[in-house]
Amino acid sequence: MTVMKDMNQSDRKHTETGAESDAEKTAQSISSQDIRAVAISAEPVDERLAALKSMKTELEARLSADAGSDLGPLVEEVDSAIENLSSAGGEAGVRASTATD
Repeated sequence: MTVMKDMNQSDRKHTETGAESDAEKTAQSISSQDIRAVAISAEPVDERLAALKSMKTELEARLSADAGSDLGPLVEEVDSAIENLSSAGGEAGVRASTATD
C-alpha cells in the first residue's frame, strides 16, 4: 500500500515493488504535445528556445541512460522546433508546421 504525503508524493518505504503506480513513475515526462506547446506558445522566442533546450538536455540524458528507449524521435522533434525558432521567420514556421500535425 502506498502512503501519500504532501503534494501527492508517495512514501517509497511503503510502496510495493511492481505496484500499478510504477508505470507512472517511470513514464516519459516530456511528450510530443509538450514540445509543440512550447514551440507555439505566446512566450518570447528566447524563453521558448531555453525551454526547448532544457527538454533536449533531459531527453538526451535519459536516452544515454537507456539506449533501448524510444526517445530518439522526441529529441529530433525538439531539434526541429529549435531550428525553426532559431531561423529567420521561425515563429511563423513553427506555428505553421505544428498546425498541420
